[in-house]
Amino acid sequence: MFTAPVIEAVFAPDSVQSAGNTKAIEIGNNTLVSVRVLDYHAAAPIPLEIVKPTIKDALQRAAAAEMARTRVRRAWPSFRNHPATMASMHHAGSAETTSAIAAGGGDFDHAAGTGPPAGFCRGPGGRR
Repeated sequence: MFTAPVIEAVFAPDSVQSAGNTKAIEIGNNTLVSVRVLDYHAAAPIPLEIVKPTIKDALQRAAAAEMARTRVRRAWPSFRNHPATMASMHHAGSAETTSAIAAGGGDFDHAAGTGPPAGFCRGPGGRR
């Protein structure tokens, strides 16, 4: 529906200024659409004070994910030869393991055997 001709018609100066309907625009399959711009505000930068909490949260999440990946990478060699310990930690839901799972694990090469077995670092519902 948002084809190039429709977008051009929406942002055309006469559409923005007149608040009237655009000409009928064919969008395919004998379907026509007309658009009316009721309210228009030019693009403007968002003040830092408004976006600061969102940016801070994103940076904290990224740092936490990296920390979790680092902890898993450091801990992996000691668990590699002790599958029972690894399984008990995984099922116990320790903070380190839970953080690592939620963060997506790490950049391990499962095929080469340099990281946790497939599925170990999956997030909720088995997603990565």
